[in-house]
Amino acid sequence: MKEKIVDLGCGANKYPGSIGIDRLKLKGVDIVRDVESSPLPLKDNSFDKVVAYNFLEHLEDTSRVFKEVYRILKVGGIFHFEVPHYSSVDMFTDPTHKSFFSYRSVEYYVKGHKLNEFKYFPDIRFEIINREILFWGSKRFIDLPQQIIFNKIPRFYERKLAWVFPAHQLSFTLRKVL
Repeated sequence: MKEKIVDLGCGANKYPGSIGIDRLKLKGVDIVRDVESSPLPLKDNSFDKVVAYNFLEHLEDTSRVFKEVYRILKVGGIFHFEVPHYSSVDMFTDPTHKSFFSYRSVEYYVKGHKLNEFKYFPDIRFEIINREILFWGSKRFIDLPQQIIFNKIPRFYERKLAWVFPAHQLSFTLRKVL
């Protein structure tokens, strides 16, 4: 059976085989919708995967989008997204960027995590499958050691070294749980 996938904020570069959603009518966009101001016109528990590449940082209310993603994903469904790291020059270059992200930004939505015990978002429960700090030349040999090292010590990196060795992106893969 073919995976049912949604690409939020797809722009003109829609994820292959997905339903593309964007607030602008561009080539490849299937549903024109401002996801921040209205619910997605999609059924509850009906998708296997939601992707969002360089989209969430453009929103003021990312929690609303997390809630919508949680609603439309099947139990066990995957939410994969990439955003600029807060130390990235790209985060500050684009005047449309409104939300900043760190390695720990998703922990408020993780079932059983100590930050989730505040119950700000009791209806959103994910587990972290993978998260990674990505650097500018992550694929280049010269930049690979810092990526490996800083992902082993992400809290120390963000507290003490992020402004010395700025990251480029963050990559998250979450799974919907009950």
